Amino acid sequence: MADFHDHDKVITDIAYLSRELYRNLVTLCDDIGSRWTGTPGEEKACRFLKRKLEEYGLEDVCAERFETLSWYPEKSKVEFKPELNVVGEVKSVPLIYSPSAEVEGKVVYVGHGRPREFELKKEEIRGNIVLTTNKAFPPFTSVRVTIEDKYRKAVELGAAGMIVMNERNMGNLCFTSPIRWLRKEEGTYYPIEENAEIPCVSVSKELGERMKREISKRSGELKAAISTKTSLKKVSSYNVMGDIKGEEHPEEKVIICAHYDGMFLSPAAIDNASGVCVLLGIAEALSRLKETFGEKTLKRTLRFIAFSAEELGLKGSLAYVEKHRDELRNVRLVINMDELAAGRLKGFRLQFPELVPFFQKLIDDMGLPLTSHLEPFIDTSGDQFPFTLNGVPIMLLWRWRYMGEYPTHQYTHTEADTLDKIELKDLPEYVATVARCALRVVNTPRERWPATHRPREEILKLLEKPVTPY
Repeated sequence: MADFHDHDKVITDIAYLSRELYRNLVTLCDDIGSRWTGTPGEEKACRFLKRKLEEYGLEDVCAERFETLSWYPEKSKVEFKPELNVVGEVKSVPLIYSPSAEVEGKVVYVGHGRPREFELKKEEIRGNIVLTTNKAFPPFTSVRVTIEDKYRKAVELGAAGMIVMNERNMGNLCFTSPIRWLRKEEGTYYPIEENAEIPCVSVSKELGERMKREISKRSGELKAAISTKTSLKKVSSYNVMGDIKGEEHPEEKVIICAHYDGMFLSPAAIDNASGVCVLLGIAEALSRLKETFGEKTLKRTLRFIAFSAEELGLKGSLAYVEKHRDELRNVRLVINMDELAAGRLKGFRLQFPELVPFFQKLIDDMGLPLTSHLEPFIDTSGDQFPFTLNGVPIMLLWRWRYMGEYPTHQYTHTEADTLDKIELKDLPEYVATVARCALRVVNTPRERWPATHRPREEILKLLEKPVTPY
């Protein structure tokens, strides 16, 4: 591989010395705030990101519009009969795609919502309200049980509604998350376009634990009423993108992406102002690098994309892939960056095995104490997934899975996902490392690039593998 020592020094200087990284975080989190799809905050963020990419000298910068349905919460209320003696407000938040409804019934606690726990209570569930947790990997199980899995089981068994206790946080915090993620039909995945069947709200850990105690005290006879009002509206949303053109093979691309929308509850600092600000940092560093070393610095094009509507179920990346499908065959690699403030950078997660030794040698040659791993399952939870479905090689960053998760990561999808939760010292490392890797990937000769695109049938087969604990 070519000697990039002088290039690395320029990248590292910009990554660690530029004041832009922190300023951009402050703008997105404090000045703009919530960036929920279809709101003024999202529009402001779109304009800001477009302006920054232009300022950094990228070419063909644009905000590419797509039409989608956004979901809006208007009301959420949980009441108990008889009324509980609770100090303070009984808070609740509707989960995304919960419909407008008013239901009541006996509260049936199903633990962490494993299939066996639902089965034990199936006679009690019909017409009543299920209480469960948001724990994805319950004790004594090796398989992930998502909120969507629990919700589907509650609907199947005839529940009138569902309450999800926030197991991740103390401090009277509710959370939100989609109860529907993607719609699958005949091997193809589509965005969600309608509300789900029954109301589903979150409550704090403290309230959930109180409900469990009341169920025990009253021999299972705690009754609750859920009242929600939500709406679906067609909106225009925008993916913001720009290129640093390659000199020899400009039609071939490496895509670096992150989503800039965030949950309606918070400024969405960890998820995902951290990722999109690192994207801006990489764009700045590599654009300045090209200015320093000339036109032949990059042999292939680097495309930077800030996706919107990720939290609604990957709607921005699905729209991009649909519109640019004919270009995908020329995409060498997609690097997606999500929730980077969740933990220290420990290495790379790769979804095709032939990339593992390539990237391990690459990071060894750069002198970095990182490791390259094969992802044991296809990750459907981020904007890389629409590309994966089309066989494009993917690289994700290993931050928190299995080990090294920051305690502050637990605040994602709550009102406490604020800028103070970010370990700011980590972000320049992400900028420098990903920029240095991207420089090498776009300059690797075709005969030395190990990955080829996979057929959809092979990807669909890989999707059948269960998701293992993090």
